[in-house]
Amino acid sequence: MQDSKKCECKIRFEKEKIKKAFEYFSDSVTDKKFIQNVSQSSNTESNESKKLCDVCEAKMILLNCLATLKNTPFKHNHLAHLHTLHLPLLEIFVRMFLDECEKLVKAGLKSDYLCIVQNRVFLKGKLEFKDHITQNLIHKERFFTSSDEYTQDIAPNRLIQSTLCVLSCLSFSPNTQTRLDSMRFIFADISPSENIESDFIKCNNMSRAKEYEMILLWCKVFLGQKAFSPYVGSDKAIAFVFPMEKLFESFVSFWLKKCAKDFKVKTQESSKYLLQDKEDKDKDEEDKDIFCLKPDIIMRGKDRIIIVDTKWKIPDSSIDEKKCGISQNDLYQMWAYASKYRLESSNVSVVLIYPQCERTKELEKSCRNKKWTFKASVLDSTENTDQADNNNGISISLAFVPLLS
Repeated sequence: MQDSKKCECKIRFEKEKIKKAFEYFSDSVTDKKFIQNVSQSSNTESNESKKLCDVCEAKMILLNCLATLKNTPFKHNHLAHLHTLHLPLLEIFVRMFLDECEKLVKAGLKSDYLCIVQNRVFLKGKLEFKDHITQNLIHKERFFTSSDEYTQDIAPNRLIQSTLCVLSCLSFSPNTQTRLDSMRFIFADISPSENIESDFIKCNNMSRAKEYEMILLWCKVFLGQKAFSPYVGSDKAIAFVFPMEKLFESFVSFWLKKCAKDFKVKTQESSKYLLQDKEDKDKDEEDKDIFCLKPDIIMRGKDRIIIVDTKWKIPDSSIDEKKCGISQNDLYQMWAYASKYRLESSNVSVVLIYPQCERTKELEKSCRNKKWTFKASVLDSTENTDQADNNNGISISLAFVPLLS
């Protein structure tokens, strides 16, 4: 069991260390060889990671991956001020949300003119005759009116209030709870959102809302449940549901774009298809392409294409050491990608990328000297063709990416 004393692991969002490790990693991917610096950087990273307990190391990996996502509030510069990792992940995110709330309050909450339609006991604004006659046929003392009022009860403020209401049902540390209660007091006069989707649409169409950009991303996380799933029982709680395979792909593509300088990196490219539909049709109609191919990452260099497939799993080489734990279905998929992109460039290679950890060290060493080639891509040497002399085949290799700084 983990020691009951307070964990003192320090957060270290050191971008330069991640970038340096990834520069060595990208060299090994693009040059199809593992230079000595890769193993050195891996050993250094491994020694540093031992300073973290298992739970904090897992949190650090998740936060590193989240920081590379687009259009989300999970960024290194928003996490760097946190001093420890002993807090639960949910509380870390809640503190980041409260930081944005405090920035917004200091800058001043936005107000706007809204058309308020209400059945009042006094005449204010424009009298709506149709509704007035319908609803006040008996109550002569009332007036059904509409008026423009300058108020803070607008869509983005309502979404923040709704988020604060959701978080108020959960329990946090005293410091976080005090900050949360303070924010709820400030937003007390603002009503919660009655239609969350509609209010988010109004926010998109609202001008002068740049100050709300980051905090609305947090509202989408908590209210839209993009990253969480609620559990209802005797105690209210929130569980995290992150698709790690997508986060891993985002992490690898983000750093490849920064470090693989000679390559143009693109994710989820959908320009090629596996089949063509040639059913009977009019002469003017074109054949339809079906079964779109979407490789995780495509790297285009000078007269060269590298197809990268990210795998959030640890390959099991104990079953068949020669295969290094690679799934045969994965190879079929990569062959389909490679054979199609071979039509675009004669120099095509495939790289399967796995996360680096203690369990992959031995496999990583054994894979350094592996030189695999798809046999279907190599022409038989007995064939008397010009291509046989110049054919390099489609190579495939394994790489293990460092996830910690």
